[in-house]
Amino acid sequence: MKKAVTISDIAKEVGVAPQVVSRVLHGGKSTASARKEIREQIKEVAAKRGYRPYAAGQMLRKGTFKSVGILIGHADNFLLSQLTLAGLAEGLAEKEYTATLFHAKGQSDSALLDSRLITSKLTDALIIPYIRKPSRRLISELKSLHIPVIWMNRRSRHDALHMNEAGAAEMLFNHLIEQGYRDIGFVDYSGNGEDTHTQERIIGIEKAAENHGVGFSLHLDRIARADRPAAVQKFLDTQKNAQALIVNSLSAAQIFLQTAHQRKIRIPQDLAIASFDDGSHFNANTPYITSAIRPDFAFGRSTADMVLRRLEDPGKSLPLRSLDFELQIGGSTREEI
Repeated sequence: MKKAVTISDIAKEVGVAPQVVSRVLHGGKSTASARKEIREQIKEVAAKRGYRPYAAGQMLRKGTFKSVGILIGHADNFLLSQLTLAGLAEGLAEKEYTATLFHAKGQSDSALLDSRLITSKLTDALIIPYIRKPSRRLISELKSLHIPVIWMNRRSRHDALHMNEAGAAEMLFNHLIEQGYRDIGFVDYSGNGEDTHTQERIIGIEKAAENHGVGFSLHLDRIARADRPAAVQKFLDTQKNAQALIVNSLSAAQIFLQTAHQRKIRIPQDLAIASFDDGSHFNANTPYITSAIRPDFAFGRSTADMVLRRLEDPGKSLPLRSLDFELQIGGSTREEI
């Protein structure tokens, strides 16, 4: 492998000190201190020998790394889909920024930021896709970094983005009401309704039910994926009067759809099913499952836009940005035409 050309190599060939070569090639206030013919000779030798500046060294001198850190960790605390990450990386790349993933070593406040890359401040800004309420201590530690911090999945007044989960659930409930359903249930097998997104969805359903003057039922439990088919069978045995269900995860909604087919339950005449998706899987079934489509890719692009704007003006906070879901109606809630 060919050895990379260094500043010292160029300095030796030209017959000057390495500091002179560095000032000429990397810029600086004293660049002009070298004679014009020396500067031209240095640039000519550097081009001829294929010299490439050390990017990290340049960034250290400029005080910027063109890198945005993204803090990730256990799925119970962090939510960052592949589509959202793709949107983030694409948006940052358009301004020649890279995205660096920092993994939290634990769930305590100190462990969340226990990364050498963060503590050494080798990033220009930090994005945190956190789904739990941060403690005051964590917020204080983040402020001590003295870099812009953008929160995802959080309804903070400033420097935060969030998906309108309540609005999505309200939209699904309104659609079922429009189709004539009155006995509507919300089913969550993924966490007993404890996570922030599920709680927001329940709030949206409560609002829609109140607006229409109807009731609804909640079925919340934490059931392992392997045990969910049996849980669905039991549910259909005991909930004879259910007309429509909003299922918190598409995978569980698919189990409801498959089990209903096996039991000769007509969809949607006997049972309507709606859920949430990122737009990739709702149409993988027959019939399609009516879904509120999460704007995952747009979420990433919007986050990139916010962090880049903060980097342009570090002293100016930005207001909360909320992204709405899109309703995709399938044959699971109304007979297909």
